[in-house]
Amino acid sequence: EFLIRRCLPAADWNMAEAERRILSTLKFRAEFNILSMHEEGAADRIMSCEHNPGVELYFADSGKTDYYRRPFLIGRYQLANPANVHPWRHVLGCIFVLEHMACKIVAADVPSASFIMDVSALPEPSTVCSTGGGPRRGSEADNPYFKADAGVADAPSKDLLAQMGVPNSVLSVVRVCIHLGGTHYPDISHRIIFLNADLLFWGFFKLFSMWVTRETRRKYVFVGKTWRDEPMSRLLDWYPPESLPVEWGGTSNVFSPVDGFMAMARDELSASCSRGRLPSSAAQTRNEVEISKPSKDSRAPWTTVAIVALVMALLGFLHSLAPLLMIFGL
Repeated sequence: EFLIRRCLPAADWNMAEAERRILSTLKFRAEFNILSMHEEGAADRIMSCEHNPGVELYFADSGKTDYYRRPFLIGRYQLANPANVHPWRHVLGCIFVLEHMACKIVAADVPSASFIMDVSALPEPSTVCSTGGGPRRGSEADNPYFKADAGVADAPSKDLLAQMGVPNSVLSVVRVCIHLGGTHYPDISHRIIFLNADLLFWGFFKLFSMWVTRETRRKYVFVGKTWRDEPMSRLLDWYPPESLPVEWGGTSNVFSPVDGFMAMARDELSASCSRGRLPSSAAQTRNEVEISKPSKDSRAPWTTVAIVALVMALLGFLHSLAPLLMIFGL
């Protein structure tokens, strides 16, 4: 029932398309053995660099909620190391996080979650689910998995390769994450917040957002300390102080060390998986998903397009494509 409620509006209320999406998701869940993600030991097996080298996870469940009891993900993009991203292990890690968040939404009887992504540089190296942070963040050109053609050798299926192409770069890995997350976990977020984005990131994102629907654009928010952003205090309008790290104006110490929140999420998921139960959807209410007819998309004024395009040309935005799109692989 949960999947049907998600796929129908995502398919623009077309029953045939909704059926196709559901069948596609069932195939996806078999290819990635999604049920095994709820078995005991799954969190350590999938999230740990020791047991799953190359996973390079940089976001996870915060373990907290907003003022409306809705869970949210938090991430620190710079934790991921482009020199050590394994194409399919990274995809698997992202799916693992999204799968458990989707189940948490069902168990909490809420319609959706949110996501806060900090894209600023980190002073210390990561220690848990990735090898980036601080001075250790390397270059994609040195990635041994891409050189060994792991995108082909370790693919879950030939059909997926035929559909998505070979993920032999960070950009192509992100494309796989975007496609799988958006297709098989549709509309699970109501707000996506980008913290501390520089002008390069902000400009390209504004250009990109003109080609998505108005409903999708409304989900994106920039928060920071520049004229482009809403103030950091805005976070406290959405989340209680105890749910936010000290660095974001809250009272939590989840960023001590820099990826402490990843260790907490892994431990919580380990405990959840050891219980060996999927959350039941029997308690879902008719209000679980806010279903509304999509409105027509609208384009931003062409003057804005021209300004943003000029800014991007001056800043050389092409160099920012890979790190930006990697963030969308949430």
